[in-house]
Amino acid sequence: RGDGLQRQLRSDLALGVAPVRTFLIWTGFFLVLFAALEGLALLLPEMNSEFMRKVLSTVTNWPMLIIGLGLMPALFEEFLLRGLLYGSLRHLLDKHASVAIVAGVFTLVHQQYDWYILLLYVLPLGIFLGYARAQTGSIWVSVLLHLLNNCGSMLLPQPA
Repeated sequence: RGDGLQRQLRSDLALGVAPVRTFLIWTGFFLVLFAALEGLALLLPEMNSEFMRKVLSTVTNWPMLIIGLGLMPALFEEFLLRGLLYGSLRHLLDKHASVAIVAGVFTLVHQQYDWYILLLYVLPLGIFLGYARAQTGSIWVSVLLHLLNNCGSMLLPQPA
């Protein structure tokens, strides 16, 4: 009985590792999306986040920043949202509805940003990460892409 529950949890959380080729394909798609979203932010000055600018202007310990704003949110949000929530919703709804609901919750979790950043950046990212998890069957793909997004956003120059 314990083995069945353990297998079910492992399946719901999608703890298996995706094949390297699959991961690289999703990473390539992610890099295109990331470039498009960052390009949009350059074209629309209101897309530049005051939140991130304030955080980065006070950094004294980059390794802790990478852990605190890069790694930990990627792990926590992905396991909570695209692991537990998506894994549970898939028993009740189809893949697309599950991805949509989880992407909506992901967007609501990021209330530190203005509404237009939520709609034009965070929501599309949430949808992408949801499909990455759904299509690959591995939470690790969305965790690593989320980490890449967070670190990329921190390391890119912030417009004044």
